[in-house]
Amino acid sequence: MSQRRAVGLCLALCAAATACTAESRGARPDVEETATRRTYPVRWAAARTLEGGRDFIDLEALLDAPTRVPLSFKVAGRIEALDCEEGSIVEPDPARPVGRLERRDYELAKAAAEATLRRAQAAYARARRVGMTHAERELERGRRVAEAGVIPERDLQGLETQVDDMRAQAGEAAAAVAQAEALVAQAEQALADTVIAAPFRGRVVKRMAEAGQLVGAGTPACVVERTDELDAVASLPGNLLAALARDLAPVVTVHDAGGVTLEGRIEAAAWAGDPQTGTFPVKVRIANTEDRFRSGMRVTVRLWLRRGGAAAGETIHEFPLEAVVEIGGRTFAFAPVDETRTAVRRVPVAVRELGRDGLARAVLDFPGPPLVVVEGQYGLAEIEAEEFPVREVAPP
Repeated sequence: MSQRRAVGLCLALCAAATACTAESRGARPDVEETATRRTYPVRWAAARTLEGGRDFIDLEALLDAPTRVPLSFKVAGRIEALDCEEGSIVEPDPARPVGRLERRDYELAKAAAEATLRRAQAAYARARRVGMTHAERELERGRRVAEAGVIPERDLQGLETQVDDMRAQAGEAAAAVAQAEALVAQAEQALADTVIAAPFRGRVVKRMAEAGQLVGAGTPACVVERTDELDAVASLPGNLLAALARDLAPVVTVHDAGGVTLEGRIEAAAWAGDPQTGTFPVKVRIANTEDRFRSGMRVTVRLWLRRGGAAAGETIHEFPLEAVVEIGGRTFAFAPVDETRTAVRRVPVAVRELGRDGLARAVLDFPGPPLVVVEGQYGLAEIEAEEFPVREVAPP
């Protein structure tokens, strides 16, 4: 009988122990407990590393020429030749003009002006050598005779007046020479203006006239854009304007040229905002020395940003703001101890920036992979241990 009582007591104790364990598990069903270990369920989120606080944003844009000018004749006439096919390259070489007018009328005008100049020069020479010389000699002789009392004073005054008249005539002849020289220069310039040359190396983007056409002064013959450099104007969100790193070279990827990537430079930024989109233009200029790129090509502009108020030498991590917890008046996050992700530890967080995008940018002493706990972190905050085992759970 005593043996039966002993067996019953043993069974009762086992049942009580089982009930106690079940009750305990019912209080913390999310915690797995073994004889030596308890694990806590968590979910991870990736933390992005921003070296030295440097971040970037990729923006779409189109290439455009920084300079685009119309080429036109400065004088009127009929076009004799026009070498500016759309898409062709023109050079700033006077020996290779873009176009020229018929020149005969301007050559005749120049010849007529030169003839007028020669006549004016001859008249001036006569006035100086013949008229002035004769009048001055007569005046000198009259003065000697007047000193001897041979001629009256009024005759000497007449000779002086004659010299003054000849000097005035010589002055008029000199003015005529200057006027004729100006007419020659004007005719030469008009003749030179019958030719137009490119002011820089560029590409013809529009042809606006044809050979044989009669054009007026200032009528555009074609439009040329500069090709040695091109601009890409990207629209930067206004909330990132203060973070724009203007001293770092942007990276431009030209998709319509096989994905070629090259560095550019920021020429200007934020000269005017768009109130509808809340963006500001950033002009990035790239070199195009080999004529690989053209206006209108699609590009991606990578602009560098300095975010999070990073100091020199600091490494900023960007991660969901919800991963930051407060423990004892200090801020922490929970990160895996190693790549197995089977244990976590508390990591002090020095927040540098709380973004409106739901992200925290902070200095972290990461002990392992760039991951933080974003589900289960508040339960972990109640645990006093520095490190403890966890298990990853799938999202609901």
